[in-house]
Amino acid sequence: MEKAEEYRERLSEHRARDGENWRTPPALREEITAWASEVRSKGYGVRTIAREIGLSPSSLRRWLLAKEQVREFLRVRVSPGREGAIRTGLSVESPGGYRLKGLSLDEAVEVLRRL
Repeated sequence: MEKAEEYRERLSEHRARDGENWRTPPALREEITAWASEVRSKGYGVRTIAREIGLSPSSLRRWLLAKEQVREFLRVRVSPGREGAIRTGLSVESPGGYRLKGLSLDEAVEVLRRL
């Protein structure tokens, strides 16, 4: 896993400089998640990657999930099909895997916006 040592050193520098309440700068976090995604596609697990760079597995998982959930909304066309179908029980599955059932169109849109 090339770059692991570089990321370990950069994370250590931030820890040393900022103390107990250190935070990873967004640019470094983005760089690490892009690299970690690539490494995962080669068969390495999150725990292994996190250990190699000196980060907790839970933090790396959280970063990867946040990256995966940032997606563009897809444009959809809603047509009722039969009278009243939209008002009586819409079923929606989001790209992230959330399933909504039995909501009106307005309720489904509001829930998805809040996710």
